[in-house]
Amino acid sequence: MYGMGVSEIGEIIRKVRKQQGKRLEDLADEKISPATISNIERGVSHVRQDKVDYLLDKLNISLEKIPELILGEKEQLSDLKFELDAIESLKRMGQWAEALKALNRLDLSDDHPYAPEYYWLKGTIHLFQKKYPKAERSLIDAIRLSKQSGYAANANIEAYSFNDLSLCSYFQNDLERALQYTKSGLAALNPEGERDFVKYILLRNQATYLERLGRVVEALRIVEDIWDELPRVQKAETVLGFYWLKSELLRKSGALEDATRVAREGLKLASLNRHFPMTYDHWVVLGSIYMDQEDWEKAETSLNIALKVAENHVDDSRVVRGYIQLGLLNIQKKQWQSAKEALQAAITKGEKLQSTAYLTDAFLTMGNLYSAQDQLEEAVGYFHKAAELSEQHQYKDKKVQAWYHLAMCLKDRIQMELQ
Repeated sequence: MYGMGVSEIGEIIRKVRKQQGKRLEDLADEKISPATISNIERGVSHVRQDKVDYLLDKLNISLEKIPELILGEKEQLSDLKFELDAIESLKRMGQWAEALKALNRLDLSDDHPYAPEYYWLKGTIHLFQKKYPKAERSLIDAIRLSKQSGYAANANIEAYSFNDLSLCSYFQNDLERALQYTKSGLAALNPEGERDFVKYILLRNQATYLERLGRVVEALRIVEDIWDELPRVQKAETVLGFYWLKSELLRKSGALEDATRVAREGLKLASLNRHFPMTYDHWVVLGSIYMDQEDWEKAETSLNIALKVAENHVDDSRVVRGYIQLGLLNIQKKQWQSAKEALQAAITKGEKLQSTAYLTDAFLTMGNLYSAQDQLEEAVGYFHKAAELSEQHQYKDKKVQAWYHLAMCLKDRIQMELQ
């Protein structure tokens, strides 16, 4: 098309139409429909040449001026892309207020080619600020506009937006919806586009949600399928996430030697990258493996190191798990007071961070602590709390555990009363 890209011609037409203050409907007539005009502006390739010529004529755009207009448009878009890249860097450094202020200054219209990226960045900033309803609205706008933008499809904005929507659901304890969003993100992925590494982030999150839901076999299958591709992944955090997942899933499958090997490899990699949160995760999983092997000394060392790392470097719900594992270890060693202190710390942090999945585990473990000491009234109270949370958030496996332990406690209590 005049030796130029379809999207470039379309963008020039859109800009001139806006400058002239005309709507799509104002230009439409019996020869060209609003839908065709929209397709031309969006760079849809199957539009006939004569329709483009007709629209150019209606807008008084001469063929001679098109190269000049495109050059000017390219420079403006290049400047705007630089601003968006700078805002993304601010976001990644945690400068969320500054990044949001810079985004709001841009004030892009919905039909701008960079509008999907604008809304995606806004959504991720709100996500990091824990403003989940605002984040969801912006991310849904990014997805909606991505379906109409060739640039957004190439930049994988839709796939990234689905991933961030999954995180919104995960942090609001809706694991099933989070899982569905990762599937939608993978379906929207353009493997030939930019930011194609979002595939690995989506798969890591998908496996993590499955692990949280107790669907260990499905989660392990995803990790195993992707394992040989990890050398291609540029983001260290994503690679480390897969190492943690594989070691934890192998542990839950009973393959303790393999789990130990993977956890130690992950720990070495996390240390080399000075990634302290993932260092914490790998020490916790190592502690859990040693507990399964009944190597109490190594388990205690691992968990104490993990919680020491967490003091300055972990401020999210993962820290709850470390305290739960320490509580379980002390139950095995019959150190009741130490177990109670660790589990109370887990409950306090779980409530503060609103981490219902880990909080449910903490209630279950505290119930087991009291049950092991034949303090059945206290045990029943904690199992009831676990059952209520499991019912509320549809944690099926945890609900079964809670009701089973409740039944055992009530049975033992009745027997004691009869005696």
